[in-house]
Amino acid sequence: MKHNFVIIGFISLLLLSFTTQAQSDSVIVVAPYKPSISEAVKINFNPQIVSETFDRPKMEYSITSKKISTDIQLNKIDQVRLKQRLKKDNLKNSHLKAGFGNYSTAYGELFVNSKQDEKKLLGLHLKHLSSSGVIKEYPKSSRSQNLVELYGARYTRTHAMGAELIYERLGHHFYGFKTDSFPSITDASIKQTYQVAKANLFLESNYKNVNKLKHKFELGYHYLFDRYNSAENHFYADFDLRKRVNWFKTLDNQSFGVEGGFEYYNSGDSVLAYNAMLYNVAPYMLVKLNPFEIRVGPKISVAPDFGPGKGDTTTYIKFYPLLDVKLHIVQNYLTLFAGLRGDYERIGYYTMMDENPYINPITPPTFTDKTFEAFGGIKASIGDVLDINAGIYNSNINNMIFFVIDSSTVAHNQFKYVVDSIQLTRIHGDINLTLGKDFELLIAGNYYSYSMEAEKAPWNRPEFDASLNARYTFMTDYTVKLKTRVIGKRPYSYDSVKDEIRYNDAIVDVGLGFEYQINTNFSAFVNVNNILAKRNYYWANYPGYRILALGGVKYSF
Repeated sequence: MKHNFVIIGFISLLLLSFTTQAQSDSVIVVAPYKPSISEAVKINFNPQIVSETFDRPKMEYSITSKKISTDIQLNKIDQVRLKQRLKKDNLKNSHLKAGFGNYSTAYGELFVNSKQDEKKLLGLHLKHLSSSGVIKEYPKSSRSQNLVELYGARYTRTHAMGAELIYERLGHHFYGFKTDSFPSITDASIKQTYQVAKANLFLESNYKNVNKLKHKFELGYHYLFDRYNSAENHFYADFDLRKRVNWFKTLDNQSFGVEGGFEYYNSGDSVLAYNAMLYNVAPYMLVKLNPFEIRVGPKISVAPDFGPGKGDTTTYIKFYPLLDVKLHIVQNYLTLFAGLRGDYERIGYYTMMDENPYINPITPPTFTDKTFEAFGGIKASIGDVLDINAGIYNSNINNMIFFVIDSSTVAHNQFKYVVDSIQLTRIHGDINLTLGKDFELLIAGNYYSYSMEAEKAPWNRPEFDASLNARYTFMTDYTVKLKTRVIGKRPYSYDSVKDEIRYNDAIVDVGLGFEYQINTNFSAFVNVNNILAKRNYYWANYPGYRILALGGVKYSF
């Protein structure tokens, strides 16, 4: 209480002071102002905190447990009925095609396969295609193809193995001249027939255990002979072995492998005989370091070449770099690739005949040495809808063959080859678009640039080629097809008098096809090729047919 009177008195004095100042209208200063601090009046007491005690209430609680039933009742699930997919009897194992067309064209093809089986496959393929049309001012130009192919495969949990036997007969005529210029040449004297027998075997592992030794083996043989006593035997054996290793601790996925092979050639004509062998071995390291995949190693080729005469043996030893780098920007969707490689290839009679059927039967074998090739490109994919592939390839090639007209023949109606060392740049691109089961489009093209060392031009080789294939199915039973092929102009000879290079014109071959599905077993088709009716020359002096129409039926059983 005493403290309260002191505080009230102090406040009263302050209010009286303010009241007195407010009543004065002026202030008269009688001396200089000297600021000073008066001695503070202290409050003579100390604050104290009064502690209070609270009693914590005692809480009592309990949990009442209750069992909740978790019994599961299973309801019956009806089986999904997939009649068409699960019944193997509905799958067609055999297909027959047959048709006829102008130029006396006859076509027949048969595929017979064993029933669907996850462990084995057996099949037979037969084909016949022939035409005997007449090209004005030219001799007989008929041609034919007959094929018999038997194949089979066996699949186990760890391996796949298979074999095939093939017989093929190809017939044509050397009709590349006008009959008025050489009336004494008969049709029988210009006939040519190639007969080829092939046998191939393979064995490949498919282990689920990635640490096991992966392996692949292939064996093959072919025998070729013609009407002019020219023949060739070719035997080959290839292998590829690969095993997971752990040589570099910083890499998780690494493998070491060796691939290689052996080839033996024995060939001869009515004049000379030739023998040659080729050994290849290429050890490599395969490393997968996300997002990179790298394969690197050397390749060694040894090629003993036994000439036609005694003591004409020459052995070539070649070394090549092998580097293949892939950058998976988006796994399975977008990949960049680049690399280096080289190859030594034996060019025999079969290889030449397969490219140019009008080759002179008395043609010696040779080799091509691709000393170096650098390449790079891109691969892109959008599911099962779109695939894109583009790349550029730059090669140095020794002894590359080019076909030229053989002037030693009477009618200049056969070809021989010349060789040259070149630098080749190839740009390739292709696009594959698939929209369900009803539409498919494939566009592909190549551009070639040759730098020749001795020859004046890359004889009979185009500057570019392209193709466009499309298929569209509508209303379930109707299918329309488009097939287009374009080949640029090709140089075929040099005119020394005019000092100019002669060219075959560019080829534009457009084909249309239509097919009607009558029922699940039968369909009818019509194909028309070269609808522009242009006389195309695939080889110099050899004109092709104009419009070629073929109609027929297909039967599945």
